[in-house]
Amino acid sequence: MLNKVSQTKTDQGRSYEGFNFFSAEDQRLFEAIVRGEHTIQGLRHADLQRPLPDRSPGQISRLIRRLRVHGLLKRVGHTYK
Repeated sequence: MLNKVSQTKTDQGRSYEGFNFFSAEDQRLFEAIVRGEHTIQGLRHADLQRPLPDRSPGQISRLIRRLRVHGLLKRVGHTYK
């Protein structure tokens, strides 16, 4: 599983880089995602904006898309879980 997530994937002609578990930026992203507050309601764009204030809204959207392409988030209704 870790090997799949760390490799670059292509979706609809775009490539999305893999995750580096030793990178401080990727660690901050995963720490923001695994917080228990997202368990019931799902993950929203605004939920990532608070723990990652140095990221622009466009960067947050690209991070969510990157997580989806790698199979770490799945869209359920109007949320990401």
